[in-house]
Amino acid sequence: MAVKVYVLLAMLMFAGIVSPIAHAQLIGGIGNLSNTVLSILGLVPCNVGIPFSTSNFFPNAVVQLRCNVTVVASTTTNSIGLFSIQTASPFGQLGDLIGNCNITVATPLVTCNPSLPTTANLASVLTFVNSTIGGLITNLVAVNFTIFEGITN
Repeated sequence: MAVKVYVLLAMLMFAGIVSPIAHAQLIGGIGNLSNTVLSILGLVPCNVGIPFSTSNFFPNAVVQLRCNVTVVASTTTNSIGLFSIQTASPFGQLGDLIGNCNITVATPLVTCNPSLPTTANLASVLTFVNSTIGGLITNLVAVNFTIFEGITN
């Protein structure tokens, strides 16, 4: 449990520190995703509406990068609920990616927490972290999962 909390806190602190920097870069026109690999990290909770530090996390869950209604990439969380997706960007601009794509959990929620709705999914928006290696890799995180009705698996 302690390892999960430290990993989560490190991700959140990093995202919180670079978020204002990312916003400033976007205003300046940086955000072209042509020929860019997306690297998306996240930690999927079994509970929503409670502090992340007290949540259990969703092991072996199928996680999808969805843009509009299309599944662009998919992976499975590890034993502590952590996932990583690397894929080419389906959009040319960062704003289009952030505005049209999210991370969804395709595995039924009751698999992790029987008190969650059986007909809903977890979804998270993407948060820009930074670009590395001369803009060839764009790092994003998915850390704000909420219950979302209406996603078909």
